[in-house]
Amino acid sequence: MKLTQREIDILGLIVHSRNDIDVKEMSKKLDLTVEQFKYALEKINRYLRLKNRQVIQSERGKVHLSNRYELKEEYNFLISHTTPDIFRYSTEQIQQYIFLKLLISEEPVPIGYFVKTLNTSRTTVVNSLSIIEKTCEEELIHFRHILRQGYQIQGYSYKRFFLFIEVLLKLINIRELYGFYYKDMIYSKAGELIFFEMFELDTLFEAIDETIEFSSKTENLDDTSFLLLMVLKYKYFELDKLDLSGDNKDKLEILRHFLYELENNEQLDLENRQLGERLILGINHELSKKLGVTLRFSEASNRAVYKHVERMIFRVKNGVDYQDVETKSLIEGYEELFTIMETAIKKFGEGQFYRISQSEIVLLTLYYISELEKASPKYQKAPRVLIICAEGRAVSTILKKRIANFVDSKMIHTSSVFEFENSYIDYYDLVITTVPLLEVSDEKIIYLENIFEDDVIEKIKKKMRYSGHQMINQNLGKFSGIMEAIYEETEVVKDLSRLETRILKILTSESMTEMISEKHQLVGSFIFDETLVTYHKQRHTFQQAIFQSAQGLLEKASIQQSYIDKIISNAEQFGNYMMVLPGILLAHAGEEDGVIENGFSISMFKQAVQSPETNDYPINIIMVVAMNRHEFYPAIERIIQWISSTQTIATLSNEENKSTIAKTIKSLLVNEVQE
Repeated sequence: MKLTQREIDILGLIVHSRNDIDVKEMSKKLDLTVEQFKYALEKINRYLRLKNRQVIQSERGKVHLSNRYELKEEYNFLISHTTPDIFRYSTEQIQQYIFLKLLISEEPVPIGYFVKTLNTSRTTVVNSLSIIEKTCEEELIHFRHILRQGYQIQGYSYKRFFLFIEVLLKLINIRELYGFYYKDMIYSKAGELIFFEMFELDTLFEAIDETIEFSSKTENLDDTSFLLLMVLKYKYFELDKLDLSGDNKDKLEILRHFLYELENNEQLDLENRQLGERLILGINHELSKKLGVTLRFSEASNRAVYKHVERMIFRVKNGVDYQDVETKSLIEGYEELFTIMETAIKKFGEGQFYRISQSEIVLLTLYYISELEKASPKYQKAPRVLIICAEGRAVSTILKKRIANFVDSKMIHTSSVFEFENSYIDYYDLVITTVPLLEVSDEKIIYLENIFEDDVIEKIKKKMRYSGHQMINQNLGKFSGIMEAIYEETEVVKDLSRLETRILKILTSESMTEMISEKHQLVGSFIFDETLVTYHKQRHTFQQAIFQSAQGLLEKASIQQSYIDKIISNAEQFGNYMMVLPGILLAHAGEEDGVIENGFSISMFKQAVQSPETNDYPINIIMVVAMNRHEFYPAIERIIQWISSTQTIATLSNEENKSTIAKTIKSLLVNEVQE
C-alpha cells in the first residue's frame, strides 16, 4: 500500500517532534479535524505493520514513539522515493467537486477555497462555476453569487440531493465509500478529496451507521436509495447540531419529511405500479394502432418492464432525469417505434410525462426492440476494414478480434505501416491506424492512439455510422431474456435501473468475455517465471527502462538484442501506440525482429519514466512481450484486462507481492483461471 503526501507529512511531523504530540494541536496545525488526523494515523500504522516497523501509539489525546530512530529511517526512505509534485485534478474532476461542495454546503463557498483545495487557478474555478450555473438553470435549482461571500445553492428538493448522488458517482466509485467506512484504506485521490474535504467525518460515519442499520431491515434499498438516504441523514445530523432557529428549523423539517417518505415508500410504490400499468396499456394500444404490432411478453418479462416503469415514474415525479443511455445509437433502425412510444408517453393522462427525457424513453423502447429482434433477427454484410499498426502484428490482431463482434471477421485485414500503400484507401471502406500515416488524409481513416481505451469501439462504430455503414447488434435480442432470467432466479432486484444500463452497455459494446470462457485451455507456452517480475528504484531514461525490462528475456534466450532495438526505434518513430493504459506500456515489436521463443516480463519503476512523447503519461509499468504465433495474442488480452484493475495496480506497487504476481501472470498466460 502507499501513503498519501498528507500522511507522509504527518509522519514527518511526528518523527521530528522531540516530545509527545497533542492530537488536537496537531490537527489544528494541519488544518484537519481530530477524526481526520486519527484516520490518517490509522493508515500510517497499517503501513508500518506491513513494513514490520513499530507502530505509533496514541493514548489520552497524545501521540508518542518509543523508537523514533527506526521511524525516522522509514520516513527518510519515503521522502527519497516519493515524487513531491502536487496532484493535479482534471478539469472534469474540478467541476464535479465544486458542484458537489455547493450542493452539500449550507454557507456560501468562496472562490479562494476551491483554488486552495483543488490547487488550481481562479480562472478554472470561475469557468466551472459558469457551467454549474447553467446546469442549475436547466434543473430549476436556485444558484446565486453573494457579494464578498461566495457562491451558494439554495433551497431543498429531492432534485438537489439526487443531483448530488449523480455527480458523486461520476467522481468516485461507491465501493470507495464502503471501503472508507470499513477502513480498508484503499481509495482514489478523488475519494480522498471527497472524504476529507467534503464531509465532517464524525457526522458522515453516524449517517452511514444509521443507513446500514435501516438497509438491514428492508429488501428494496438499491445503491442510489442507500446514498440518498445517507446524504439526507448526514444533512439532518449536521443541521441538528446547529442553532435551530429560523431557516435551519425549516430545513430540518423538510429533511425530516424527505426521510419519512424515503423510509416509508410502500404507498408510493403502489401508486407508481398502478400508473405504470395504465401507461404500458396506452403504449401497447398505440403500437397496435400505428404499426399493427402486438408483442406478447412472457410473464417474467412483463414483471421486468413494469418494474422499470415504476422506477421511471418515480424519477419523473421527482424531477430526476435519467441520462446514462446514449439515445441515437441504440434505436438505430427503430426510429419509428421510438417516435410512437415517445408520443404515447408524452400524451398520456394530462401530459404528466411531457418533460420526460429521451434517455428514459430509449430505455423503455429497448424492451420492445429486444422482443422484435428475438422474433425476427436481422443480418447485414459487413464493410471492408483495414487495421494498421507499426508491425501489423499484436496490436492490430487484438483490435481485429474486438471489431469482429460487429463486423464479419473475413472482411477485416491487418497490415504494418511499412506495407501500407495509398491505393488501399480506395479498396477499403474503413482504415483504422494506431500510427500516423504521413501525407495521407481521407475521411475513411480513423486514428487511435490507444486501442485499449474504454471508448475505442464506440469511436469505430460512430465512424462507420457516419460513413453510411449500418451495424445490426443482435445482442439486444438477449436483453429482455436476461432480465427475465434475473426475475426467475431472484425474488428481489435491488437496483434495476442501474442493472439495466450495465447490461445494455455490455450487450452493445465490445467485451472480453470470450477470452475467459474456457477455464483450462492451454494456448501456448511462454518463457516466464518470478525472475521476470522486476522492480527498479533508480531513475531511468526511456531507452534504459526498455533495456532493463527486456534484459531478462534476452538472458533467457526468448529474444535477441535486435528485438529491444526495434521496440525503442518504433516508440521513437511512431509515438505512444504501445501505451495501453495511462502509465502502462506494452513494449513489443514484430516476430521477425528477433523473437526466438514466446516470452513475457513485467517491470515496475518507482521513479516514473518519461516516454519519447513528451506530452504523454509518465511510465511506471513496462510489460515486454515477444510472440511468434498469432494464436497466442489472447494471452496478452487477458494480461491487459487483469492490469486494468485498480486492485492489480495496488498489488503491483508492493514488491513483497512478487511471487503472487508471478503466479497470477503465469495462469493468465496459459488461460488457467484459478478457483
